[in-house]
Amino acid sequence: MRCPCLVGLVAFSLTSCALATDLYNGSLGTTPDAQGWIKFFTDGASVPVTSGGTTSFNTTAGNTEKGGFSNYIPIPPMLVNAAFPSLNRTTGYTVSLDMRVIS
Repeated sequence: MRCPCLVGLVAFSLTSCALATDLYNGSLGTTPDAQGWIKFFTDGASVPVTSGGTTSFNTTAGNTEKGGFSNYIPIPPMLVNAAFPSLNRTTGYTVSLDMRVIS
């Protein structure tokens, strides 16, 4: 059984030995979509809400709803941003997320 939840995405960034790229910065007060690296997708009605330096989306209205942020648009398959950093496991990278499941 899936638990209803509210997830706050505070920071999502990629770093490598060569450089660091913030894909989302909550302190800017905008959704990740507005910052140009990733886009929100859902199979339901939830929408991202930005407040207090975080972005969240609430899926309690539909317990089977799925959603999230990605650099890929599924139909037609294409990139949101072609300059998205390459994730090379040989040189290494770090993915950092701060989030909370409320219930």
